[in-house]
Amino acid sequence: MKRLDRMKEILESSVNGEAIGAHGAFWRTLDLEKFKTKKVYGKLLVELGNGPGSNLVLALRGQTPFGDDVGTPGASYPRMPARRPAIPEEQIAFIEKWITDGCPDDEVQEPA
Repeated sequence: MKRLDRMKEILESSVNGEAIGAHGAFWRTLDLEKFKTKKVYGKLLVELGNGPGSNLVLALRGQTPFGDDVGTPGASYPRMPARRPAIPEEQIAFIEKWITDGCPDDEVQEPA
């Protein structure tokens, strides 16, 4: 399985495959090149090479500017997925590392 597909699987699982409001399930139709340049509400989703500072990761962790629903100081947007349980940290870390690695088109590496 490609890492992009695993990331999509994580996001899909977080919304239980349901339709969601606001920006919708944008990941469902994106190929890798479109994912790398995707903007949501005018903000780039990812900053290649900077997983921790990418809006996708910040949104999933509820870090500024995200997390106004979970008490994050200075936040303007809810943590994602909004009104649903938080994605487990190990799954967010997977997405973060993939973005830090530059979103390569490679396979998921299984632990030894």
